[in-house]
Amino acid sequence: MRPFDHREAETANSAESGPTRRAVLRAGLSAVGALAVGCSRPPAPSPLSAEPSPPPRPLEVAGDASEGQAEASAEAETTTDAGADATSGPDGPSRPLLRRYAGLAASLPWIDLGGLPTPVSRVDALGERLGLTDLRVKGDDLAGEVYGGSKARKLEHLLADALGREADGVLTFGGVGSNHALATAIHARRHGLGCVLMLLPEPPSEHARVHLLAEQRVGCELVRATGADVRDVDAALARRSDRDGLDVIPMGGTTPLGNAGYVNAAFELAEQCAEGLLPVPDVIYVALGTCGTAAGLYVGLRAAELPTRLVAVRASNPGMGSMRHLGFQIEATASYLHGLDPSFPEVEADASLLHLEHGFAGAGYAIPTEAGARAATLAAELAGVELDSTYTAKAFAALVHDAPRLAGQSVLFWNTYDARPVSTEGVSPSDLPPPLRGYVGSHRSSTRTRP
Repeated sequence: MRPFDHREAETANSAESGPTRRAVLRAGLSAVGALAVGCSRPPAPSPLSAEPSPPPRPLEVAGDASEGQAEASAEAETTTDAGADATSGPDGPSRPLLRRYAGLAASLPWIDLGGLPTPVSRVDALGERLGLTDLRVKGDDLAGEVYGGSKARKLEHLLADALGREADGVLTFGGVGSNHALATAIHARRHGLGCVLMLLPEPPSEHARVHLLAEQRVGCELVRATGADVRDVDAALARRSDRDGLDVIPMGGTTPLGNAGYVNAAFELAEQCAEGLLPVPDVIYVALGTCGTAAGLYVGLRAAELPTRLVAVRASNPGMGSMRHLGFQIEATASYLHGLDPSFPEVEADASLLHLEHGFAGAGYAIPTEAGARAATLAAELAGVELDSTYTAKAFAALVHDAPRLAGQSVLFWNTYDARPVSTEGVSPSDLPPPLRGYVGSHRSSTRTRP
């Protein structure tokens, strides 16, 4: 198999020319459009081409928020300057994947966004309710300093790539309430990168409202995009000639480079097992959206020689969350890493160790389900674990359903949702681009993201 080059893939995380960059965006926005099938329109939407988005605001904002943002700006300078020094400790690189493979340590772009390794907690009360003698939760809700969840693991590589090539900033896309978009915004700005978010519609919610205001607060350019008419994307890019300095990050950060963050996550888990913090899990349940998290985790489990089965629970629509796409991401990720270090094994999907569960997605992306709501209530009441209705509640609903046949096994739920507060202080709906204001006008103010 030829080593996979992430720059040649349709999900490449960068592009050399304006036309190529637009082609990447078309593919990505089309895929996000598939995620958004079935989502209602926001209140009073405006066409993307009707009015350009305002330029990004600086990190320092007027009013009560200015002091906090000034501190964030100073912290960003410190983080950027210290990034290279934070990559290694007395025992070598601080990420287990890089300690295991010298070729990856030498060639894989990486910066430390903090929060790793994430803890594993035994949740006996919840396990007892479900009839499971050994149920644990991997807390990726704590990945990434300040904010990030599962996206922080991918952004450690994707933002390092942008910084290493001296990009002016990054451009990514997702739904209006995308956790990936918010994590990209926060960490890009903390590392001195500009950030443009192209956002597709999903049902209005408090979750989406908080994300939009928080993204505006840290100084991102927000663009409402549509998947139905990709000419809008061309029009948006044509209006901004200075966008050539931006790296394109596909939705969800799903590229072989980004997926490497979850290959490392599997090696992190293997180290925790070796340290006696938990037994090697018989099975892991994880939410699946753009396939990158599940693909990276599966590749890492195989490379770390853990016999653990992976159940990836689809939370998006079938066009994106398919076994074909998951298999492509698995093989492309392993091939990419093998190309950087030939001692890294090439991996293919094995049906005996990988199951893609389709039965809990409901009506589609960002549309809650009753089973998900019940599962989230159980997790919150019995384990103090907060889940989101878009991804993790649906994944945990699958685990709840399967619990009777998991009795006697060691079961791990990988929580990818970050419920930590994000500030919207000092930002009002009128600060948003007009096409996006309809998402926030009818929702009360808050500084916390909620499912």
